Amino acid sequence: MKNFQSFLYRNFKNHENYKEIYPSSHQAARFFSSAKTHKFKNIEDINLQDLKLRPIIDQTGSCFYKASQVLSRYLQPLSNNEYNIKDTLTFANSIKDLKFDSNDEDVSYDAISLFTSIPVKDTIKYICDQIYRKKMIPSFHTKELIFKNLITKLATNCIFSFNKILYKQIDGCTMGGPLSVVLANIFLTKMEKEIITPQNPIFYKRYVDDIYVRRKKEIEDVLFQEMNNFHQNIKFTIEKHPKKFLDTEIVITEEEIKTKVFRKPNNLPAHWSSKTPKRYKRNAINIDLHRAKSISSNFQEEIRIITKKYLLAGYPKRFITSVINDFNNKDDNEVIIPDWLFNQKESYVIFLPYSPENETFAKRLITKLDHFTNDLCIFRIIWRTRNIKSLFSAKDKVEHVSNVIYLGKCSCGEEYIGETDRNVEIRWKEHGNASHNSNPSRHLNKNITHEFEWKVIKYAPRNNIKRKILEAFFVSSYKPKLNNQVEMRQYKKI
Repeated sequence: MKNFQSFLYRNFKNHENYKEIYPSSHQAARFFSSAKTHKFKNIEDINLQDLKLRPIIDQTGSCFYKASQVLSRYLQPLSNNEYNIKDTLTFANSIKDLKFDSNDEDVSYDAISLFTSIPVKDTIKYICDQIYRKKMIPSFHTKELIFKNLITKLATNCIFSFNKILYKQIDGCTMGGPLSVVLANIFLTKMEKEIITPQNPIFYKRYVDDIYVRRKKEIEDVLFQEMNNFHQNIKFTIEKHPKKFLDTEIVITEEEIKTKVFRKPNNLPAHWSSKTPKRYKRNAINIDLHRAKSISSNFQEEIRIITKKYLLAGYPKRFITSVINDFNNKDDNEVIIPDWLFNQKESYVIFLPYSPENETFAKRLITKLDHFTNDLCIFRIIWRTRNIKSLFSAKDKVEHVSNVIYLGKCSCGEEYIGETDRNVEIRWKEHGNASHNSNPSRHLNKNITHEFEWKVIKYAPRNNIKRKILEAFFVSSYKPKLNNQVEMRQYKKI
């Protein structure tokens, strides 16, 4: 951490992105895994012996996270080309325009463990060549060697914790890092530039590591061979006549290509009786309708399937029909943006814990507030719900918290309220140093036998101004004597 901070200070202290890339946390990334239950055809088939896990490293809040985000946005243009698609809707629209030929066949390629197999050094070398010699994007306003060192540190120095033990990933890119997807896409873009473009296949589309190709029947697949020979780390598998790609089910007839929404068996939405707001249930149906209309060649058939799906989940038929009718009556060109965003009235948000009783109460509350304010304000309810996953811990607890409001209580009874976007433990050590310039330090300098006890009283926003406003609220509430009035006046101006 200190080495990285020193590297940034030496080379980027005058850079426009310095504050964005400078780390404020000592927290290591955290390892967890998600179960690949989608590999089973039915829920009943899931068993621990055959269940595979997808390893993920959560870098959110870690020391390299902010810099990785900035680099990811900067390098994004290098990862785009005519073959790369952004989602399943783009794929469905592109394949509908294909003409059928009895001499053709469709196949799908899948890269094996793409992220952990990416040749990082080769990819970084290619990136530097694209930036500093071919001028494909503006430079990062630093010398090539310094930029290369920066991206190498971010891509190859991932420290993560699992069961309170620290590990370091020594090869490939991490699953879950902001930079990983961009680096993987850039490497495959390089491969496509050197192999796919010269081969000029009939149809070729890629979403990260999933590739859909149309080729000639009974002809040696040179393209597949060259892709597997492109780099020793990257290997592809092949599936002939795939029935689906991403969320699109593909039906090829002699006359045309039809598309449907791919659905797994027994995959039902949350039951009608689940303790979630009714608008969440309405939105779930709307999302399914939107996907169906964008992907499927037969929207009416999709409506029948969606209706049956939600009826099985206990939804009233009247409710389902109402949502479908509203969706069908909506203008396709209509921009779905809430009216209150364009309204000049003051807008207020009310956070409430969700329960069916509160949902009924909220309607009466909004009516009374509108009447009380003579409709001069807009009130919106944001429901606080609890996910099942919040009941279980899949990751190590964050040991080195940052972005907090904290309270220090001296052995003499005096108190101090502070805020920091850095590792709070380091901030507390600074306060405990009598030679430091903070108020607790000056207090300890005058009273060398005194000691402080520290605790976090509130997790705060990352935004500096919002965090200081929250600190001012607690200073006003606690009225600690060690917080001088100069600071209070400064907070009032914000």
